[in-house]
Amino acid sequence: GDTYTLLTQSQDFVSAIQEVAYNDLNVLWNNPAYKISLIGAATADHDPVARQAIAATYKTMLEAWSRVYAATIQARGLKLRKGVSLQELTDMLTALADGVGLRFISDPDANLIDRTKHESLLGKAAIALAVACIDPGDNQSLEEVLRLHAGEILKN
Repeated sequence: GDTYTLLTQSQDFVSAIQEVAYNDLNVLWNNPAYKISLIGAATADHDPVARQAIAATYKTMLEAWSRVYAATIQARGLKLRKGVSLQELTDMLTALADGVGLRFISDPDANLIDRTKHESLLGKAAIALAVACIDPGDNQSLEEVLRLHAGEILKN
């Protein structure tokens, strides 16, 4: 299925996240434009035209992903933790995808993707971020949750 349908309607949300991440990495791997954009990003500091083009591309991409994430949160009846905005979630997931994508392309022998299970490090990281940023009903911020868990760990 397509990304929107997988994330908003799949019975198994965890598998849907893994499948979307797997597909995303494969798109990056097979897209010469992505590889060229990495070069552009690396040199953008010295080239204002390249910097503007990359910023415009990110703006378009972030808006599209933000709409998908908003629809996913609404369709699944989820709520973000206090202090975590949809824009921040989108930026964090994009940064994860960029980082894992860069590593995936520059070190294809790294164990970042399982082509049999359709799972990846990006999928695991996205699930971890979802676990952290989705409020299960405790109405606590990320910081409050970490302080609580760190305190419990230190006591045990």
